[in-house]
Amino acid sequence: MRARRIGIATLAALAASGCVAKHRAEAIGARPPVFIRISDFKFTPAELVVSMRDSVVWVNDDAFAHTTTADNRAWASAELPKGGRFALVAPAPGRYAYHCAAHPTMKAVLEVRLEE
Repeated sequence: MRARRIGIATLAALAASGCVAKHRAEAIGARPPVFIRISDFKFTPAELVVSMRDSVVWVNDDAFAHTTTADNRAWASAELPKGGRFALVAPAPGRYAYHCAAHPTMKAVLEVRLEE
């Protein structure tokens, strides 16, 4: 199979549409990141199951700063302002309860499983 050249304009259009990242991820067998949204003083979804080594991204859509802090200290983000993000590669399999350090009533669970 012979490689094809792609023009700069075509590459720019693909990059703008997100196709380049998607196809690159598919080519190397990676899955797209999984997002957890923070809004109204809640993590959504409140429980999430991912595979080990998946990329998990928290996005703060709230007007207030929040953190994502594992109860067992497996991870702790800095304060995330509105629009802030925190990315994590899913750790070893297990059930990880986490909370917002600034608002301890905000709680959720990230369950990590071996890839099936």
